[in-house]
Amino acid sequence: MRFLKLSVLCSTAIIVSACGGGGGGKSTPSKVSSSLASSASISSIALMSSSSSSSAPTVAISLSQSELNFEADITGSAPAPVEVTATIANASGPVYIVSTGFAPSVEAADVALVENGQATITFTPVDPGRLSPGSQSEKIYVRACKDEECLEEYPGTMKTITANYNVTAPTFTINKKKITFNITDDQVILPSTTILVTTSQQTPIDQFSIYTFNSNGFPDWLGFSQSWGGTSGSILLGVEKNLSPGTYTAHLGTYLYEFPLSHRIDVTVNVTSGSGSSSSSSSSVASCNGQLFTDSVCTQEWQAVSLFEQHKINLSDYKIIKDSLSGEIVTLSTVDSGDSSHGQVLDVQYNSNQSYYGQIGIDTVHTVDGLDMSEYANGKLMFDVKVISKGDANVNLNVKVECTWPCQSNLHEVNVPSLNTWTSVEIPIADLVAEGLNLERISNGFIILPERNSQSNSHFQVDNVRWVK
Repeated sequence: MRFLKLSVLCSTAIIVSACGGGGGGKSTPSKVSSSLASSASISSIALMSSSSSSSAPTVAISLSQSELNFEADITGSAPAPVEVTATIANASGPVYIVSTGFAPSVEAADVALVENGQATITFTPVDPGRLSPGSQSEKIYVRACKDEECLEEYPGTMKTITANYNVTAPTFTINKKKITFNITDDQVILPSTTILVTTSQQTPIDQFSIYTFNSNGFPDWLGFSQSWGGTSGSILLGVEKNLSPGTYTAHLGTYLYEFPLSHRIDVTVNVTSGSGSSSSSSSSVASCNGQLFTDSVCTQEWQAVSLFEQHKINLSDYKIIKDSLSGEIVTLSTVDSGDSSHGQVLDVQYNSNQSYYGQIGIDTVHTVDGLDMSEYANGKLMFDVKVISKGDANVNLNVKVECTWPCQSNLHEVNVPSLNTWTSVEIPIADLVAEGLNLERISNGFIILPERNSQSNSHFQVDNVRWVK
């Protein structure tokens, strides 16, 4: 163990009066400081001497406390230093107070002589940002020694101080840490999965990232996209190309820079031989025959219907909700229409929240390169809608399609002739293309919402969403 060679010379008269005999006085405190900015060793030394005695009892040391307790938020300032008083008794010669230990949570231990055989040791904790979130305990040892190097210690004088430091941080959770895909080498519809991410403290989008532990970067077979809404977000991970039989692995991490907090995600893909020929292209070709939703979503190509909500003023406050379909303003459910010609339908209700706007959409499972819908270039986007309420502002619905935002069509207004009646709607695909839609990379095949700034208490149902050639 390395000791820092620092000493404090004190007035002999003060120690003599403290250790037995004579009057007393008060010395000016002396102090030494040991910085631990680049070392985990604590070492501060104070020299105290006393008058000699022919029959001195055994030297003893006592401490005013044996535990240090620090607590701080990881983004805050360091806690206040703590002073511990060391008292020496029965000294008949020089006594060196030595503080040592492995304590990364303590910045420095400063020793100062006071009087009456006492010294104070001031323990200064490090900034909490230098530590990991959670609690940690470390041992610090205080000794009474006969020499500055503490080569000879007064027997039985070593005392232990426990340093406890609790670093608090916002919660940061993900719902999946190990992901396994089992596919064949000729599989046409390649799998993907959604990882939900949440934190208890508002965090800017530029503080959230995904990285890889793989030395050669992200594997070319793994695609991902991410969204972040301040306190929650999602990561879409998917296999993006056909692979030869075997096992493939990737090790990823999610990270919040500001705190910092992280989670590791392990991805495994098991590939077996299939019976057909392999097929691989930059965008997957449609195979649901244009059907997005009829009683339920066509899951070969499309994900479950999701909500997107965003604060009207604080645009960084947005969220995509896939697991629970009730948000700040929208509640989405699948209900029995009570109509034999419609069966199960999407029911979309808006509450009176004026701070957010929301929309529902049907994303493709091909989250990176999108779905190739070029064969519908001369066709139509069709759906059935029943408006139950146009809301407080009596507004119409709007519909659009996206090809990985900001690539998208314009909003198309839907004006139904009457309430509580099913109406069939058709939008020519050619019109969407003329507005900038790329049919080779469709990411969201159907998005519907009331007029963005006037959605309060709107209520409608949707069925038979499809692309028709």
